[in-house]
Amino acid sequence: MRWPYEGAVNTCAGFAWTADANIHMVLVEKLAVEYGDPQSVALLLAVSRTDEPGREDDTALAAKILTKVDPDAVSAGERWLAEHRVD
Repeated sequence: MRWPYEGAVNTCAGFAWTADANIHMVLVEKLAVEYGDPQSVALLLAVSRTDEPGREDDTALAAKILTKVDPDAVSAGERWLAEHRVD
């Protein structure tokens, strides 16, 4: 799962990111749901709120995963976003 407006992935540099996407998604979900990792939760929050065209499926998936995240971890993810200003 990419951060909103991260840029093109259909480039030579982006190829490795695309190839790793499925494993990365599983890892983000595990870190957020099982461990409450603030950065992983922040990524899910940012993606669930993005207005980036073409990311509607990602937005829905991120929102669905967030329903399984502990509320305290969601608060920690919100703080992480506020401190790091990731848009």
